[in-house]
Amino acid sequence: MKRLSEKLLARYHDGEIGEKDMKRIEALIEESSGDRESLEGMSRIGDLLRLMNEENLDSVSFEGFEQRVLNSLDRAERPGFFESARVWMSEFFEHRKTVWIPTASLVGAAAAVLLALPLVTGTVPPATDPGGDVSSGIWAAAADSSPGGSEVSLMNRGQAVGTEYSVLNERGETIGVVWINE
Repeated sequence: MKRLSEKLLARYHDGEIGEKDMKRIEALIEESSGDRESLEGMSRIGDLLRLMNEENLDSVSFEGFEQRVLNSLDRAERPGFFESARVWMSEFFEHRKTVWIPTASLVGAAAAVLLALPLVTGTVPPATDPGGDVSSGIWAAAADSSPGGSEVSLMNRGQAVGTEYSVLNERGETIGVVWINE
């Protein structure tokens, strides 16, 4: 005859079995003297534990318990700022994964798009002129142009003093300017 497992008998003893399974288990217990003995042993152990707890509770006093706990909290060492921040961050990221993971992914994707946009469109954002009469912007040489020379001049534009390098193509047109503050 097959015996029930201790785990199943313990669940039956504690009332954790549904009605449908309860009747089937009771029938199996009636057929097996070993299962009946195990169940009776569990009941005796449970009775002894309850009796022991009742005796211990009679000797325990909870008077002033709240004040003793509060006093021990006052004496306890409080964590420093960095330890508190570390605990807060670990809890935040552990329990809010559904929020911060998609948010971080979205921010990363947006940054990648903004960085790749000039490469894809072929346009470069305009640069600012160091402060004077040369038009603002970045100049790029046309594919068929070749450097025809360059001009170097010392410029004084109020408080901006520096050297300007102009790169010219064969037709004498400026195709690039480099300004170096001095």
